[in-house]
Amino acid sequence: MKRRNKIRIIAKNHDYYDAIQRMGTDPTIIYLRKEVEYWLPHGSWNFPNLPYIHNYDSIFRPFNVSNGVVGFCGEIHPFIEVNWTADNKPQYIHFYDFDTFDAWAKANLPPNRYKKWREMKPGKSRIFRNFCPPVIIDFFFVIPKKEWDIYFEEHPLFVTYNTYRPKICYNDELKKVEFFKVYDAVTAFQKLAMYMANRAIHQKEMPLIPDDLKISTHGFDKYSFRKEKKSPARKSK
Repeated sequence: MKRRNKIRIIAKNHDYYDAIQRMGTDPTIIYLRKEVEYWLPHGSWNFPNLPYIHNYDSIFRPFNVSNGVVGFCGEIHPFIEVNWTADNKPQYIHFYDFDTFDAWAKANLPPNRYKKWREMKPGKSRIFRNFCPPVIIDFFFVIPKKEWDIYFEEHPLFVTYNTYRPKICYNDELKKVEFFKVYDAVTAFQKLAMYMANRAIHQKEMPLIPDDLKISTHGFDKYSFRKEKKSPARKSK
């Protein structure tokens, strides 16, 4: 029978994919989702070939625009976060591809500011005028790098923001960054279960066992399955 990939998640907080556990769990594979935080070096963006971008331009006001990365089961998923205040409450929206972010910008910015932003080119400065379409497109176009494997040595997922002093938050709640836009609850749970199972169990090819050895390991011998000769039935008179 094919083994189903299931895990038991132990955590104080609830994430969007936790409800799938109601379909059953595997008590031998446990994911202790305890949040762990590490500060990265000042002014560093420790993801090779992933552009460092930051919004210092006034084009998006009153919206604040930032970016970060979700690491999930060995995968890197860059995102852009837009936040603002409405009715004295903070509002957030996250984008995991350029097209949806561009559509949002077109719908929420004045036409002249949107046109100006779309025509922007990368500046010479590493900081100023680098939140432009060409850089953002490169930001979302991710090719997995071997150098990123170090981030998954102890934990299956993390969230980090691109700030002057980035902080990497392992086992963070993915619902806070709307990761369900990338993987729905069922897919996220299945990928997490498969990843944890593969990390916990080293898969080896099943050796071929001779039939006589299989029989002996179960306490049988070559005579166990032989049928005894029946005495001939009496003929009726």
